[in-house]
Amino acid sequence: MNKKEYIFELIQSMTQGEKRYFKIIVASFEGKNKTYIKLFDAIDKQKEYDEKAIKKKFAKESFVNHFAVVKNNLFNLILKTLRFYHSKDDNREQVSHYKENFRILVYKGLHNLADSQLKKAMKLAEETERFADKVTLAHWHMNTVVHLAMDKPISTEMIETLTNKPLVYIEEMKNFHTYAKITNQLDIMLLQSNTRLPESQLKIRLFMTEPNLAPSAPTYSVLAKFYKHHARLSCYLALNDFENAYKEASLSIATLYNKPSLTKSQPFLLSSSYNNYLFLTTKTQSIKETERVAKQYQEYLLQLKKENVELHDYEVRLFHTSYFYKLEYYAIRAEFQAITPILEKVEKQLLSIKDQFNPFSFIYYHYFVAYAHFGLGNYTTAQKYVVELLNTAYLKNRKDYLAACHLLNLMIHYKLNHIEHLSYQLKNVKQLLQRQGYFYGFEKNVIAFVSKLYKVKNEIAKQKILAKYLAIFNQLAQQSSEVEPFERLNLIWLIKNDLL
Repeated sequence: MNKKEYIFELIQSMTQGEKRYFKIIVASFEGKNKTYIKLFDAIDKQKEYDEKAIKKKFAKESFVNHFAVVKNNLFNLILKTLRFYHSKDDNREQVSHYKENFRILVYKGLHNLADSQLKKAMKLAEETERFADKVTLAHWHMNTVVHLAMDKPISTEMIETLTNKPLVYIEEMKNFHTYAKITNQLDIMLLQSNTRLPESQLKIRLFMTEPNLAPSAPTYSVLAKFYKHHARLSCYLALNDFENAYKEASLSIATLYNKPSLTKSQPFLLSSSYNNYLFLTTKTQSIKETERVAKQYQEYLLQLKKENVELHDYEVRLFHTSYFYKLEYYAIRAEFQAITPILEKVEKQLLSIKDQFNPFSFIYYHYFVAYAHFGLGNYTTAQKYVVELLNTAYLKNRKDYLAACHLLNLMIHYKLNHIEHLSYQLKNVKQLLQRQGYFYGFEKNVIAFVSKLYKVKNEIAKQKILAKYLAIFNQLAQQSSEVEPFERLNLIWLIKNDLL
């Protein structure tokens, strides 16, 4: 990241509540000038960071002469207020406070009072699975008991339990970090590999043979169990085995719900798990079950809002659980007529929160709206969305959606009878996907299919081409690495629709 942008990135990531809190705290000590608030507001209003414009705006202010220092001070001040803002809900801070209280009370010789603080810290560390804290606190507890042994007897069993407890917690921590390591290794592998390559599919299948990923492999904590399910889910998802991925998503949700104290202290664990759960429910279950999960997820989001837990993408998640999941459900099944009653609502909501999407979610939501219009025969509207996506800079970072957008655009041109565009568009798209290293069975055959189809002169020849490629695409759809492209552009449905 450019050094000039770090302050902009931080401010852009803040919620409205965090921004209000920052201004309240800073206003209390800044005096009349309010340099930091003025600079904060100026940066916050920018769509892209422009330091020259800010310096010009504040040209008469003395702080411009040492702007770099003031900007760095503002950065640190924001971080400090964010720490204060979140400290009341941060279990690490709470455990840390009890630990510091313990140390002070021990230093003053108030061992009984210190012991009470230690027990509070241990209870919270247990509830929220603070593994390193549990080891430290167990060690301190042992030392405290040793000190108190001068005043009262301690049984052999208690001595054994107390002295062994740090080692038990170390094993628990090791178990957790084993699963965290597996999950991180897998995530990196999936991010750096094209999972549609045969060698990538083989790597993932080999990864699944890792002994710790076996269903019977032991987990010593809820977080370890959660990471295990997450790793297995990621493998199944990369293999397009959505049924088994769905089972792991269900188990992840159940695992977290079984320990409310953990989900309360780490609410983002459950919200991210709900994303996976709804995504896979949409792919594998009935519309009734999908509606149930969407409602459950939305209720959780509303609960977080009520408890003042601020998700940076709250409105986007609410949008997904309100209407979009239904559009996605019917689109991936090519049941486009069922989308008609909700499409206008989806588009209206999409427009209202457009600025709140991250780059990928912008692409994801806009693509499926474009595809919905295509499926309903609204080809001109579909093309407007596709063109917007093709002009999105981030699209090149998502080769799957880059390919989908270009292929959908070819199909739109064909449907709109833009024959003059197709000859060079087909060549350009083919060369682009070859350069991107994203030219597999689905992409090759879509381009070959359209290349033949748009040149056909009579209905009999057209039907022969349709029949030939219906067989080809049916066969392709049986290959695990070729499943997902059909959800973004269902050529089987399209051909059958033309054959009828």
